[in-house]
Amino acid sequence: MVDIRKLILVWLTFASMTLLTFSCSVGAAYGQGAATPPVFFTDAQYQNFMQRNQLEPGSLASCTVPTVTITHSPGYVVPTTPPQTLYADLTATPHAACNDGTPAAFLFRPGYGVAASRWVIGLNGGGQCSQQTTCIQRQNTNLSLTSSQPFMKGKQITPMTGLLSPDPAQNPDFYDANLVQIAYCSSDDWMGDIDGNTAMTSAQIRASKNVSNWYFDGHGIIQGVIQLLQTDYGLNNASDVLFGGGSAGAIGVFMNVSFVSGLLPLQTRLVGLPDASFVLSSFPDYDPATGGETQPPTNYQIEMTQGQSLWGSIGDFGCAYASNQAGNGFNNLACDYPDMLAQNATYQTPLFIRESYHDDTLMSYYNVTFPMTPEETPYATDFDNEMYQALSATNVWLSVFGLNNDMHTMIGTTSYFSGKISTFPGGVKTTLAAAVGTWYSNPCAAPRWMQNPTPQ
Repeated sequence: MVDIRKLILVWLTFASMTLLTFSCSVGAAYGQGAATPPVFFTDAQYQNFMQRNQLEPGSLASCTVPTVTITHSPGYVVPTTPPQTLYADLTATPHAACNDGTPAAFLFRPGYGVAASRWVIGLNGGGQCSQQTTCIQRQNTNLSLTSSQPFMKGKQITPMTGLLSPDPAQNPDFYDANLVQIAYCSSDDWMGDIDGNTAMTSAQIRASKNVSNWYFDGHGIIQGVIQLLQTDYGLNNASDVLFGGGSAGAIGVFMNVSFVSGLLPLQTRLVGLPDASFVLSSFPDYDPATGGETQPPTNYQIEMTQGQSLWGSIGDFGCAYASNQAGNGFNNLACDYPDMLAQNATYQTPLFIRESYHDDTLMSYYNVTFPMTPEETPYATDFDNEMYQALSATNVWLSVFGLNNDMHTMIGTTSYFSGKISTFPGGVKTTLAAAVGTWYSNPCAAPRWMQNPTPQ
C-alpha cells in the first residue's frame, strides 16, 4: 500500500516548485532572507496537516470538507456583558508574545446551545512595520499594536461587530458560536518567527526604543491562543472552526490557516475567511512622476524582504515545509505571497476570499492616492482588471467575493457585513453575511460572487 503521507509530501513539493522558482527570481533582484528553522512548528503538526488533506500527487486536491446545517437553540438572549479579556500563557507557549514580550491578549465569548461546538476565531488587523523607524513610530503612536500592557491597565480591546457580533441581527449565522478575537501586537502580518531579548523585561524593551530587542512572533501568538483555548475552554471538542481576519488579519489567515490545520484535531472541520489584502505581489507600482509604472521590485516585495530580515517570517505552513523538504529552507519569499499561494493550489483548506478590486488601503502600497487623481485612473483600471484575473485564477475550490469598489475590510463592521447588499452579474443580490453562510454550509461547492471589473 502506498503511504499517503509520502504522496502528500510529493504533491506539496511539486506544488511549491512554481513558488520557489518565483522566489528565486525575485530574490535575485532584491535579496532574500536566510533560511532558518521555525521554533514552534513541529513534525507532529505537519503530519496532522498532511493527514487532514488527502491529496493526489501533482494535481489539485479533492475537497472533502463535509457540509453542515447551521442551527440554533431557542432561548438565546443577546448578552449585555462584555466578552472576557484573556491572555496567552507564556509559561506553556513562550512564543505567544507581543513585540515587547507581554503575553498576547484576546477576547472570548462562549457559545450557546447547539452552537457551543462551533467556533469563530478572528485576527485583528493594523498594518505592520519592517524597519527601526517605522516600528518605533508604531510603538509611540499606538502602544496596543505592540504590547498588551494597555489592556492590563484597563484599556479595552474593541469588540468587532459583523462576523464576531453576538447579535443575530448583525451576525445571523454565527452569533451564538464561541467567538474569539485576537488582538494584533506583533507588527509582522502574523507571520514572524523571532524571539526578542529574553534578558530584558517588557518595560526595558519598550524603553530601549530598539527593534533588535523586539519579539516578532505572529505564528507563536496564534499557537499560544489556540493551545490555551484547547486546554481550558473546549476548543479540542470543536465540531467546526471558522478562522478569519481582515486587513493584516487577512494576511494572518493566508499565512496561518495551514498552520491552524496542523494544530486542530482531525475531526474538527476547518475553513478560512481572509477579508482584504489579497496583494498582487508582482504588479508594478504607480509612478507619480511619469504617470506610468515603476520598475521592480514593488513596494510590497521590498516590505516583505525587509520583513523576512526583521521578523524571520515563515509564511504559509505547507509551503514552508515543502520548501524545506526541497532543500530551500523554511524562510522562502514565495511562501509570503497570498496570490502566488492561492494560484498554485497551496491552500488545502477551503477559503472564502473577500476582496475589493481597488481597495483604498491596499492601493496605497502601489502609490495610488484616494480620492484618485485623473492621472491615476488608467493605472487603477489596469489594476482592477489584473485583480479580477488573479482572483479568477485561484484554486478552483477557493471561494471569492469580489467587489468593484475601494472598500478595505467588511467582516468586522455590521453595516458592510450584513447591512450592504451587493449586486453581481446575472442580477444576483446578496449581503456578505448571507454569502458567507451559504459558503460555510457547503465550502466544497466553492461558490463565487464576482462583480465585473472596470471596463478597459
